[in-house]
Amino acid sequence: MNAASEESRQTRLLDDFVGEWRNSGIVHPGRFGPGGETSGETRFYRQMQGRWLCFESRLQMPGMGEYQVQGGVTLDDDGGYRSWAANNLGNLLVYEGRIEGGQRLVFDQVHPIAAPRARVIYTLPGDGRLLMRSENSADGNSWSTYFETTMTRA
Repeated sequence: MNAASEESRQTRLLDDFVGEWRNSGIVHPGRFGPGGETSGETRFYRQMQGRWLCFESRLQMPGMGEYQVQGGVTLDDDGGYRSWAANNLGNLLVYEGRIEGGQRLVFDQVHPIAAPRARVIYTLPGDGRLLMRSENSADGNSWSTYFETTMTRA
């Protein structure tokens, strides 16, 4: 596959995210509180001549109240993705991403680098849903899920 067609494939995959979504999911007990069900909404939209896929999420989190996060994803020069996210906890998170298995995007947190390591995985199963899972790892090999949500079109 040549570079232009690969970039087109990467861009088309991000286009599948565009729109309004309803979230329902679960937070597992741990460093983010007692765990329990979560719900909310997420919006993905294109900005800056389509170069950025931006997002805004508002979720009701057990033991935390409303969690807000905004950010964006763009293609990088090496055939992957760059992403950033800022949340109402005062955090700015930076990720590097890649496609795995055609319809799965994996974003590894690269800033701040802290233990445990973190990553976010988006999966488009082809049935109109968008699945998102946040994981952490002490060693970068064994991962455990601490948050997961299923998004359906609003």
